[in-house]
Amino acid sequence: MERLEGDSFGVVDIWIKNNYSVYIVSNLIMFNPTDEQMEEWCKPAFEDINMILDELNRETKCGNEYLIHVLKEITETYEGVQKVLDAEDIEN
Repeated sequence: MERLEGDSFGVVDIWIKNNYSVYIVSNLIMFNPTDEQMEEWCKPAFEDINMILDELNRETKCGNEYLIHVLKEITETYEGVQKVLDAEDIEN
């Protein structure tokens, strides 16, 4: 797998292609969406999230630091859910 461009966030690497997350790699999982999944689900989700955050920033003038904080809170929520699923040995 070739690293396209991206950033490392602790144990998670986000691989970017054409401004969309293509691979999310951690020490636990790897998801590689098909081209169809990218077009039907991943790209629209990415665009929707960006649109919501842009509107939030435009309406409240909260700034990028706050948006980053919100995204970290969302990430921590999903990490907590994953820990519960792992503890209960439930596949997500």
